Amino acid sequence: MLLAQAEGGGAGGAQENPDFLQSLLASPFLLIGGLLALFYVMVLLPEKRKKNEMARRLSQLKKNDRVVTIGGIHGTIVSAPGDSDIVTVRTDESGSHRLRLNRSAIAQVLEETGGEAKDKAKDKQEKPAS
Repeated sequence: MLLAQAEGGGAGGAQENPDFLQSLLASPFLLIGGLLALFYVMVLLPEKRKKNEMARRLSQLKKNDRVVTIGGIHGTIVSAPGDSDIVTVRTDESGSHRLRLNRSAIAQVLEETGGEAKDKAKDKQEKPAS
């Protein structure tokens, strides 16, 4: 009886010779490789783009750009030579307090919004009138 069951089962012959796809999916290396690829696409690529964008923005610093340092100090660029890693930042409106910082110490370059630009234009118009 045991001998008859072993020979008669047609499905048993298919299990002895698994096809390539089944053996590939049974491998844990495919899962690990897929997770690594997903990690690269979801985490590493966006970080790389963000780092390159910040490096580009730091290299394009110019006079009168508003910046925030990694220490939280807000200021305005006074001088930023292109060949130097040091920039000078004015921290008050009178211009008497200045800091010399490394470019890498700048965390964010602030962009003027429409409202702030209008306020500055309005202030400039009022000064000659008074």
